[in-house]
Amino acid sequence: MIVLYLSACPPGVRGDVTKWLMEISTGVYVGQLSYRTREALWDRICKHIDSGNAVMVCSARNEQGFVYYTHNTAWQPVDFDGITLMRRAITHERKKEPLISQPPEEECHEQKMNEGNSPGTAGKSLAEAMSEKPVDGQVSHDDMNGNGTGSVGTGPSNATSADGGEAVKVSIPSPDNSFGKRAGGNRPKGNYWKRALPYLPWPDGKKMPADYSVLDMETTGLNPEEDSIIEIACVRVRNHVISDCMQCLIQYDLPLPEEVRNMTDISEQDLVQKGINLTEALSNLIRFLGGDCIIGHNVAFDIRFFQSACIRSGVQLQPISAIDTIDLCRKYLQGVVENFKLETLIRFFKFADKQAHRALPDAKLTALLFEKLNEIASPGE
Repeated sequence: MIVLYLSACPPGVRGDVTKWLMEISTGVYVGQLSYRTREALWDRICKHIDSGNAVMVCSARNEQGFVYYTHNTAWQPVDFDGITLMRRAITHERKKEPLISQPPEEECHEQKMNEGNSPGTAGKSLAEAMSEKPVDGQVSHDDMNGNGTGSVGTGPSNATSADGGEAVKVSIPSPDNSFGKRAGGNRPKGNYWKRALPYLPWPDGKKMPADYSVLDMETTGLNPEEDSIIEIACVRVRNHVISDCMQCLIQYDLPLPEEVRNMTDISEQDLVQKGINLTEALSNLIRFLGGDCIIGHNVAFDIRFFQSACIRSGVQLQPISAIDTIDLCRKYLQGVVENFKLETLIRFFKFADKQAHRALPDAKLTALLFEKLNEIASPGE
């Protein structure tokens, strides 16, 4: 059984829906569809409803007996102790204040590696740090300090890092408008935007955080229940400036899919020789994150793998608050870029020529993207 609600629905979409479902009231449709037809219909609705809203509830073999799909609505499904609830953020009038402020001209406190650890990139520009190939296993069981952090970090442009090197502010270049105006951005593939979010979304109207952590993972596939994490990276940002990073490979004793090897340039030998135990890596990541809001590009993907791995490893994980840069791109870049892939966006803003498809460089690029989107959200402030 399916119940579908549409508002501000274009006639073409309404025509498609009425081919399959019965309209019982204005904008309310009911019917019975196969899974494949239902997914295809929902995909078409989301692609062509423009600024309209859509909510669909359909039967499912879970504890509640149903699942929610939402699109362009203030109400969002959230997971609460295994039960999916609908959450609507409390909105209030925003005060006229800068969303993104300039970092203060003060020292950037960054954490050091223990003696004998791999060297970091403190004292180098962000561009130089990102141009280098990531050091596999940079944070491992042999060179992890007490709080699970590495030494890759940058600070304000005229600040001094903890080890005396010159620190560098997160730069925000002007956008490249070569794409011109496009007819809407593409949604990411997969079902991440259809399912209940595995995190608490940032409340509407609340000022974006100046302190946060950016998370990125490389995995053997797309299914968090069946596939494995092979690399974790996290970038800590304080007052809009990258202050510290961690990165590690994860032990994995099975053959890697060929497409994963080709995309990431990670080999089975790298994981065996340089990887650390998953449970240890998760514990280190939790300590590094602290209570930060997590930023990510398609962040639900990484958090689902994070949560699933914690459950399998018996690691306790507190509720997570997160912001997805893809959601911000839909809000501020719809029709400006050809799609919302990270590689497309970093070329558009001239952050880099291509995506590295490694966790640490991609996390740094996502931090730059988040700062740029905040700048776009508050022009002239």
